[in-house]
Amino acid sequence: MVSAGSFDRQAILDAALAEVVARGIDNFSVAAVARRAGVEVGLINEIWGDGRVLLMDAQLASASRQVPLPDTGSLVGDLQALSVSQAELASTTRGRRWVHRFLSADGDADLSEIRADFWRVRLEEMVRILQRAAERGELRDGIDLDDAMRMFLGATLYDIVVGDNAPRPDYLAQLLDIFIRGISRP
Repeated sequence: MVSAGSFDRQAILDAALAEVVARGIDNFSVAAVARRAGVEVGLINEIWGDGRVLLMDAQLASASRQVPLPDTGSLVGDLQALSVSQAELASTTRGRRWVHRFLSADGDADLSEIRADFWRVRLEEMVRILQRAAERGELRDGIDLDDAMRMFLGATLYDIVVGDNAPRPDYLAQLLDIFIRGISRP
């Protein structure tokens, strides 16, 4: 096993992601992550405190790599870049599994705290796109940024979640047109 002074943080995060993909969020185990990463359970607990924090750290780091927060300098550019990265992720079975692993496995709306916290944090990150657009004067007055981003993400994730398919390019183009016209300053 690896000692506390010589561990690879990314290897542990990768092991946590592999574990949640293999066993699901409800059966996630720090001991299994430690075995996968070749480290002691105590090391993981020393660094992350518990499995919940480790899982959140791993999932948020993965989300930032898989679907990075764009900053192109314009609302249109940012939303296009976000849509493209989501569509690219959804174009593979592995990518769709990445999205699905943080949805309730049985379709129940009673999500675990980890699931709810992940989506809350990820939404806060994505809202920055709209905050920057508002600061640049691109948005019309009275837009609730959280609600607007929820609408946008719900529409972009619909095909992935409901149909287990990547969104069609023509659908994304129409979505972007409707959404941007709806929130942009005339």
